[in-house]
Amino acid sequence: MDTEELYIHMIDGIDNYIPIPAQTLDGVAYEILNDPIYEEVSSIGALFEFYPGDWVEVNNDHTPLQEYQYAGPVITKGLFPDRKYYEFLYRATTLTLEFSNQSILEYQEEIKRVQGEIKNGRVFYRNVRELLKHLEKNDIIS
Repeated sequence: MDTEELYIHMIDGIDNYIPIPAQTLDGVAYEILNDPIYEEVSSIGALFEFYPGDWVEVNNDHTPLQEYQYAGPVITKGLFPDRKYYEFLYRATTLTLEFSNQSILEYQEEIKRVQGEIKNGRVFYRNVRELLKHLEKNDIIS
């Protein structure tokens, strides 16, 4: 297996693309490998589009620098701790969370967790707070 660097979208107050090691079997699908950056910056609220164990394709269609390989759509989600929670936060922050009954049901545990964390004083990106306010205002969640 070859190890290469893929650039992954990360939000830490601004949009960044950071290099993360990934392995490929065939040059098409890549497994995101663990890197210390995940633990280092997750504690300060950084959000990643992909996590260790995820299998992704390369997508250079929307990227600023074509000489780098950017992680694209996920093929299979990994088993990174709290993967679904971080996915919810990332998608709510980037406004890529589909607003439907299905997505609300899919992320209901994560929504309740964020509600509790907000009540305990944790700060989230504005889009996350606005999404929860909208859901509460429209009696979609309590």
